[in-house]
Amino acid sequence: MPILAFSGSNEYPTYLKLDIVKSKSLNCPDFETKIIEGSEHTYKKCEEITANVILEWIKNKF
Repeated sequence: MPILAFSGSNEYPTYLKLDIVKSKSLNCPDFETKIIEGSEHTYKKCEEITANVILEWIKNKF
């Protein structure tokens, strides 16, 4: 099962922890991370960008 983990670039230091999440996903050979530039945890004012990141990822995976 592929995994997409994403975070806002203004969620410091949360976005730095995406590599930790990836390292814990030992049985997942298809793990991607994305940083949503200019976004905080709620993705406010970045909803469309966030939705497009997710949509493109889904289109590419399935």
